[in-house]
Amino acid sequence: MARRDVLWPRFHHGGCMASKRRLGLAMVGIGVGGTEMLPAMEAMPELRLVAGCDINEDTLNRFAERYNAKGYGDYDEMLADPEVEAVWVSTPNRF
Repeated sequence: MARRDVLWPRFHHGGCMASKRRLGLAMVGIGVGGTEMLPAMEAMPELRLVAGCDINEDTLNRFAERYNAKGYGDYDEMLADPEVEAVWVSTPNRF
């Protein structure tokens, strides 16, 4: 067996061992910039989108409905959600 056959399955995901468990991802900033990344994230079987946070209530409601995810207006509340294991921040510099 070649070394690559052993190492590749364990380390091709950013240096971490591959797992069948999906990482619960939350996003802060789900306007234009944030949603540009969503198709790529949805294509990653290692991730599941569980929550989003934004200051715009209309944007937040559309996001929650479209992605079947929780919507938060306050990031502290979102971070307290036990399903949130990783956070992608996509906000303008002024925030």
